[in-house]
Amino acid sequence: MSKLFLTVLIFSLFAIAVPASAKISESNFLAAISKLVQEIMPQEEIFSESEVEFDEDFVDPREVQQVLREIKDIRRELNRFAKQLVKMANSGDDVNQVNSLLEQIKDFESKILNEESMRDTIQEFRDAQIWQEIQRIRAKIEIPKEMKQWGKEIKRGEKLLKQKKIQTLGSDLGLDLGNASVKLEEIKAGLATVQEFYNSGDLEGAMEEFDGIRQDFHPGEIANVLQRLQELTSRLKIIKDETIKTQIRETLAEVVSNFNDGEYRLAQQLLDENFNALMQLIMKATSVGKKKGQTRDSWFKAMEKVETKMKESGGAKKEQLEEMRTKIEQMPQQFVQPAQPAQPPETVAPPPTTETTSPPSTQPIP
Repeated sequence: MSKLFLTVLIFSLFAIAVPASAKISESNFLAAISKLVQEIMPQEEIFSESEVEFDEDFVDPREVQQVLREIKDIRRELNRFAKQLVKMANSGDDVNQVNSLLEQIKDFESKILNEESMRDTIQEFRDAQIWQEIQRIRAKIEIPKEMKQWGKEIKRGEKLLKQKKIQTLGSDLGLDLGNASVKLEEIKAGLATVQEFYNSGDLEGAMEEFDGIRQDFHPGEIANVLQRLQELTSRLKIIKDETIKTQIRETLAEVVSNFNDGEYRLAQQLLDENFNALMQLIMKATSVGKKKGQTRDSWFKAMEKVETKMKESGGAKKEQLEEMRTKIEQMPQQFVQPAQPAQPPETVAPPPTTETTSPPSTQPIP
């Protein structure tokens, strides 16, 4: 580094010391400089552009490690699939495909570990698009499982919609139960199409159809909303103050509105987020104005706070949902299978109470 600095300094001194009118020719000047530089710096430290070569075969070690991790993940998935496929009927060809893919990634891994044409090997690994094949195998295994689970949720929803207490709930809150029933029928028709694609061996078609159905809906969401609303409103029977009852129904209006718009997932999310607070306030409503109870003013302020929170949350979530749907519509159609089957959001357990009435119970999602 010091030698390089010294060389630059010499150049600068020559530039200052030799005026433009000097009689020293340019060639003599450059020759002198060259000789001086050679004396200062060893020959091996002087590089020309032609002597610097770029190694096109160089592979970043981080890229190598990433590929090896991918191969490890692929092997784990394939071994898991192999165990499940042997239990399925007519899966001999799929088992053979899994074994073939295992051999293929073993060959890629061996070449990479032995540093054998690493750049070409990694490119061949990418071009093979093994993950695409894995998605198809996963679809072969997961579609029947998920469709069975959806079938159970549809039956649960249909059963609830026929119950007298749910029909009374619908009338009391203004729930559009007819629209919910139509939605379940549409889902059943969609699943029948998925089954047709699957039976014909068109796994890509089956997954595209299934992805479209479950984009922002799960049949369990309808049943969950109805059950939670029933749990909340069943406590209204012991409340004598009609003004308080009206306030509770108004607070639930945001959930009802989304339910009637067919936004069942959003309706469930709002209930899950606010269920504990709502249940506690409904329980406290029975003692409003009493000696050890809340005052009317404090109770209404607390309930209005929950109502405002639900409205703001509902509006924000709806905007996010619309943005997501717009982006999905603009995206090119690709065959992409989620790593795990779609599941309805988990329900939140109701809070423990000290009231004499029994605590609400939630039915677990199958």
